[in-house]
Amino acid sequence: MSVRNGWQTFVTIFQSSRLRLGKPEIKASNIQQFRPEFTLKEMFTAACYQFVKSIGKTTLHATPSLDEKDNVKMFQLVVKTKRRSFIFWEKSDFRPTEFQLTDVMMVQKPLGISTQQTDLVSEFNRTSKVSLKGKIGAEISKEILDVELEAKDTLTLDIKFGKVKKVEIREQELIDSLTNRSINMDHPYIQQIRSDKSKVLCIITGVASLPDGGTIHRVTDADIEATSKVKVFKDISGSTGAEYLKDRDIGLSCNTAVAYNVHELNVEKRTGQLQLVLAQGHHGGFCDCIGYDEVDAQAVPSGAVDVSHPQIRQLDKDLEQVRNIFAGITSMDDKTRAELNKKLFELMKIPRDLVLLSDLVDETEKGKQLSLTLIDLANKLISPQDVWLYLLTRAGFILDGEDLKPPHQSDPALAMYGELLDAASMLDDEMMDMVSTFPPHCAQPMLTLLAEGMKGREVKDPSVLKAVLSDPTSMKMLLDLEFRLENDVIDAPVELPYTIDEVYWLIFALYGK
Repeated sequence: MSVRNGWQTFVTIFQSSRLRLGKPEIKASNIQQFRPEFTLKEMFTAACYQFVKSIGKTTLHATPSLDEKDNVKMFQLVVKTKRRSFIFWEKSDFRPTEFQLTDVMMVQKPLGISTQQTDLVSEFNRTSKVSLKGKIGAEISKEILDVELEAKDTLTLDIKFGKVKKVEIREQELIDSLTNRSINMDHPYIQQIRSDKSKVLCIITGVASLPDGGTIHRVTDADIEATSKVKVFKDISGSTGAEYLKDRDIGLSCNTAVAYNVHELNVEKRTGQLQLVLAQGHHGGFCDCIGYDEVDAQAVPSGAVDVSHPQIRQLDKDLEQVRNIFAGITSMDDKTRAELNKKLFELMKIPRDLVLLSDLVDETEKGKQLSLTLIDLANKLISPQDVWLYLLTRAGFILDGEDLKPPHQSDPALAMYGELLDAASMLDDEMMDMVSTFPPHCAQPMLTLLAEGMKGREVKDPSVLKAVLSDPTSMKMLLDLEFRLENDVIDAPVELPYTIDEVYWLIFALYGK
């Protein structure tokens, strides 16, 4: 069978079955046999997460909670908190605020922008089994305090959103409306945001909502049956916009927002002048000067790639920087590196723990004073203690009796493992599976493909094609990242897929030289 026929056969199988690489179930011996009652609010968070994952994980943000759904509306300010930058993508948190953009402008008159409404989904009704060891488990864990979760705990939701409509703006209208408009730099909220360099102002420019309302029902499985019941009640005030029909059901009111899009904003520090960020790979912030010509000046040219183009040269530098970032790992002896990889693969089986450890390392890098004990961490994490403790001590944390003392925020090991954990935590559960089962002998060819793909280049090297296309996991990874095989040439994705640079980071950390 030719390489091309092999690829086409695999694409057919992948698209028809969306096969998933199996995850072995693990049970942490240090976790008590206790299953929490999942509240109605966590059910809403999980349902919105599942909707975004299904419909638009690269462009949409899930409504964070039932309490905050009223903050998800057109032209509402959103604060993005930057966690770490990779090449094209950033690890960031987005949170809608209580302010409309006009609330913080010098002239608080309406923007006067028309909106257009479309049917995003004609019918979204499905039953989803949400594994609490996945990334959504980390989000739920942040809301549920003082509980322990087991790796086998799941939340099965019967989601009936029905029709989902999308309200959006036309970019050019917004650009025109913001011309000669400026932010009030003396506004107390703006001063607070401006003082933190990790925060960026965004504006909601698209909202997905339920015109006819919807329902979310928690299916009672044997392994998640609650040990206590919640009394039946109905919200009389209407402030939450949800009717609680019984202990496991939510009735959502008409026009409940379940997801949203944002545009980041550049704000000139001196004048408060505004600019929409339009180009992919560019990010907003408070700037010394702004101008739309600057935004598009460095865009990668279409068609044949000019290797002398400034952004291509910068990409080469960025990719070389990955080698410097993980020098402490690539210099390890084979035995030590194999042990590190083994612990990482164990942690990847529980993505929620990976996210929580990533948060912990990020907070330490910011210099926050943390008081950590083994008991506290054991109660929050599902993974075996020897797994997460090994990684934390590698990152510079020091075990002192039952206390875990964080390293100094400038510790190089902390920064290196922060990069590693953040890159891994950006991947969805399926890609995490692929990375954890990725064959080491395919690492260098895959790194070559990823690097060339980020530069918009095709790859013809027969040895590279043979290595990656002879392995099912590598082929599935390429397909998921939207690479194309045409005439025995692997061509770059038409648009850079979400997390392509994070996959590069992780494979290099695991197997790069």
